[in-house]
Amino acid sequence: MAPNREICAFFFEDKGQGDYRCQLCGTPRKQQAGTGYSNLLSHLNLKHPDFEETYDTSLATATPLSSFGFVSEATKCRYQRLQWLVERNMPLTEVDDPLTRSMSSWKPVSSKALKLYLQRCSKSVGVLVEKELGELFGFMWDGWTHGTVHYVGIYGVCYVGGMRRERLLSLSPLDDGSRDVDVHIDMFKRVLALYNRTFRWWLFW
Repeated sequence: MAPNREICAFFFEDKGQGDYRCQLCGTPRKQQAGTGYSNLLSHLNLKHPDFEETYDTSLATATPLSSFGFVSEATKCRYQRLQWLVERNMPLTEVDDPLTRSMSSWKPVSSKALKLYLQRCSKSVGVLVEKELGELFGFMWDGWTHGTVHYVGIYGVCYVGGMRRERLLSLSPLDDGSRDVDVHIDMFKRVLALYNRTFRWWLFW
């Protein structure tokens, strides 16, 4: 069961000042900050008893919000914010900056909210990549050192719709210490486990 805050962030648009709007039926609800999520959850339980199934399906299949009949302005705004930050390589806290907010026509959104949506997006993308890898896939990697830190990029090579695709599976630094073969192999195992895969799935590397 997902945390209440994640479920409520998924199903309700935060209008500010403790006001929320259900994105399934449009019903307004009140929930003051620091008082939990009882009012919001009671609405879901009463009016949308299958909300848990809807939520789980969305995460497991990366189903877009539009398939459930809605894409709220708040959701669209968060997507645009994430695109702006990621493509310009800026920190999430940029959206909290007063000057940035004063120069933007978008509705304000906090860095905490964006972090939550990034985590959710990561889970959904991971599910898609796992499906694309299929039963057999290629595996390649490359590494480089910046200062005293050694980074390793790991890719899965697969065919999707008859076309070869190279999906980035991981981009992270090696732990401090040895950089020998065993350390790399251990990293590969941990990355593959994220996608429910092992070495026996490799077609080539």
